[in-house]
Amino acid sequence: MKNLITLFVIVLCGIITSFAAKLTVDNTPGSAAQYNSIQNAINAATSGDTILVYGSAYTYGTVDINKKLTLVGSAAFDPEVSNESRPTVSSLVFSASTTTNGSVITGFNVGYISNNGY
Repeated sequence: MKNLITLFVIVLCGIITSFAAKLTVDNTPGSAAQYNSIQNAINAATSGDTILVYGSAYTYGTVDINKKLTLVGSAAFDPEVSNESRPTVSSLVFSASTTTNGSVITGFNVGYISNNGY
């Protein structure tokens, strides 16, 4: 019975994580990404989603995270990419500590990080 419960929990976790969306962002004019703004992708995402961000010559500005997300910049999957080719955010703000717990941010140049007083 214990093995059956363990198997059920593993299958349930797999099903839940398989529904997490993967959104793409690239602010290079003419790109084929779903969004040209990280903030627009965050606003459209639900908790647990992954946002893949391509490197660009343009900054992505200030990003306000208000839910648990995984943000993956292109430097995370190509560590030899030059510093200038990494996606850059001027400011990264976590606006709600209880809902952003567990968020992962990797592969970016970040100018400033704030937890908005939490």
